[in-house]
Amino acid sequence: MLWCVILTAVLLASAVFAAPVLQLGLIVDEDVSPHQAAIRDWAQQHYSVTLIRPDGAGNFLDEAGKAVALGDFSCLWYHCVMGHPRELSPWYCKLTTEGSLRAMADYLACGGGLYVTGSGARYLTRLGAEPYFASMDYVKGGNNSDCGYEALDPEHPIFAGLDNTFIVQHMRRDENGACGFWKPERLQSPLAYSYLCTQEQQERFLAGTPLARWAGLEQDRFIIVEHQVGAGKVITNGPYFYYFDDPEDPHRENLERLTHNIVQYIGHDGPVPVQPDAPAAKTLMRRSGVYWGLDLTDEDYAAIDIMDYYFDIYLMQPPKGYGTRPWPPSIHLERTIGVEGERGKGFIAGDIRYNPVVSMYAYAQCKSLFPNNSNCKVLEAWCNDYLLTADPGVLESLRNCVEFVLWAQYDENGYNAFLDETGQMEFEDRKGDPAWAYGWPYMNFAWPDGFGYHWKAFESFHHTTPAFPLVKAYEIAGDERCLQAAKNWLEHQLPRYGPNDGVYEVQWQGKQAYWTGYNPMPPVGTDNDGVDNIQTLLAEPLAAVGYHTKDAWMLERARGLLWYVCRELATDGEWYYMSINSTKYGLMHRSHMSAVVAPGLNAIAYLEAAGMDCSDIKHYFLRGTVLYRSWAAPSKWDFTHCLAKLLPEKPLPRDASANGREVQFVDFIKVYHAELREVALKDTIPAGFVVPDRLELLIESPHGNRTLTVTPDELAAGILIAEDCRPGDAFAVCYTLQVQDITKVTETPTPQLVMRGIQAMLGPDAWIETTVDAVYVGDLLKPQPINVSNFRDRSLYAGPLPRIPMVQAK
Repeated sequence: MLWCVILTAVLLASAVFAAPVLQLGLIVDEDVSPHQAAIRDWAQQHYSVTLIRPDGAGNFLDEAGKAVALGDFSCLWYHCVMGHPRELSPWYCKLTTEGSLRAMADYLACGGGLYVTGSGARYLTRLGAEPYFASMDYVKGGNNSDCGYEALDPEHPIFAGLDNTFIVQHMRRDENGACGFWKPERLQSPLAYSYLCTQEQQERFLAGTPLARWAGLEQDRFIIVEHQVGAGKVITNGPYFYYFDDPEDPHRENLERLTHNIVQYIGHDGPVPVQPDAPAAKTLMRRSGVYWGLDLTDEDYAAIDIMDYYFDIYLMQPPKGYGTRPWPPSIHLERTIGVEGERGKGFIAGDIRYNPVVSMYAYAQCKSLFPNNSNCKVLEAWCNDYLLTADPGVLESLRNCVEFVLWAQYDENGYNAFLDETGQMEFEDRKGDPAWAYGWPYMNFAWPDGFGYHWKAFESFHHTTPAFPLVKAYEIAGDERCLQAAKNWLEHQLPRYGPNDGVYEVQWQGKQAYWTGYNPMPPVGTDNDGVDNIQTLLAEPLAAVGYHTKDAWMLERARGLLWYVCRELATDGEWYYMSINSTKYGLMHRSHMSAVVAPGLNAIAYLEAAGMDCSDIKHYFLRGTVLYRSWAAPSKWDFTHCLAKLLPEKPLPRDASANGREVQFVDFIKVYHAELREVALKDTIPAGFVVPDRLELLIESPHGNRTLTVTPDELAAGILIAEDCRPGDAFAVCYTLQVQDITKVTETPTPQLVMRGIQAMLGPDAWIETTVDAVYVGDLLKPQPINVSNFRDRSLYAGPLPRIPMVQAK
């Protein structure tokens, strides 16, 4: 009986590896790392293995330097474990050049299989298969701790012969930690970077680690993910500690079994019939963002105006103050000081002078309502609202907000009248802290940041302040106090955060660059708190104030800070959170890319207006902006398009003299999402206008103008504007109507955009149709700052922007 049991066990174990020998291509670096060598040694026992290296031109070379076709392999395996997460530089290695990406896209689309392990998981974002960035948070595991998996789909072939919960890796005593890539909030939840995943989208998650049950990790971080790319399959195993070179691993058998199951699952029987430019391959290339550019040529880039690319999305958004929904805030509270409120909602404070907007910070340490960041975002929202509406009531509210912001600023001694009057001053004798001179109270609670600095309650922050909105308020309302307040802040607060008047100095490409710290952490000279977005958040007010005051020091600092983040982009391919000069460099958070793009573009506009040559900076910023507005961004920020209905320059009179007048309308469309292919417009005739039998439309596009004659019903049902859009393409649909009865003219109908092609996490061949309403629709009977005559005028943004017509991509 014992022999039968032993024989059965042997047969079961050998059956796992009884499948026909697969042709496995193991993708390696120029120098095979010890971890890759261990995988090679194991794989050669079971498969026919060829080590292949990309040459960057689209070829893959074997160890003899001979080009081999990817289609010859049943599947590919890319594994990389480096001592530091960024050393791989997956955005610039030869595996990520345009030629290599095209070869891989063709291979996968036609049925190939790819297994990605270790830190190579970041390659999927670059390849375009994964729309969400792989988090690189370090996590600590206890000595001799184990990594356990729980199968989310126990019937999936990769779990054959494994328990529903199984251990796959033993962390050795010399391991100081591990690095996770995806980190779902809960075992069954989607990526931490997406709160909008559907149940269908979550089906690609195959396994997860049950909330530190075995590994001793801080939270659930390691999961196995499947992607379908055309006829091909991709499996990604997230753990950084995916080792085959630990002879003492007690769970080696499970690791081998899981790996073999995956290779068999993604493997293709016989050669893969690779054909170039399959539909799925084309989609993958659009999503890959080749050279940041989504297939845009240098000529295309040269034809795009960098500020126009940002202008539409920045202004034509519903104005929102920080923490306020809706805007303007509609809830008035007579008592807010020391009162706890609902997080995410804004309130008008009845017990604070000038009635600022107060809300709760998301931090757990926050226990009561406070004017978040001294109403920085609220002032910005009032400025944008006025630029859109020119409403006198909005201007009055803007000026009132300015009064609060100026009142809340610390004086030259660090005394704060707002905190004193409201009984919130926490300093001895309420004299203030001189180190905080001309700053603004940021939070009403103490908290430790990620660099180990302990912020005091009401301490002055230096990178998210009302300084730049004050400059915009100065440009709109002409209040000289606004400009002076911003200038005082820059001169007194920036020097606290670095050694040379507030900045560290570095050289890049023969030009001086500057960076400054996240906090005033002592001692001066520390280099562990470099953050990408801090540089642009400071370059923005430096450039704006420097432009208006003709301060060469400020303009030069702004230029150098921008040049620093150009270096960041050139090194990493995107703007992440931690910068190269941080000891935390490697935590590839994508969370603050918008905080680099938006203020950076504003700073460029002021520097150019001041006469500085920013062509070198724009070279990088334009590419970064195109990528930011491309397929990856909507996964978090939902910037897919811009749609606005523009009305006549002069409002219609409210009497019978308006009857019979011809009125021109323009529907302005701009697309950003790389997967957005077809765009159709739905629009209706406003009440009080003659409904014509046929309507002639002039459609302006980057590819030339065309006319289209349609019926009103056809326009209402939707007319095709473009069949194959590219990020940055702008369209204007123009038509003219005649007023029939001015007394019946009320609200202007809101046009709709029908977008087809955005696939999110679905397969490359799946198309989604989405219908959205226009963001900006004005009143025909009131003057509109943005109208059919000036919507291409950049100076609408206010400030020093020159009046340059919008330049579109060729």
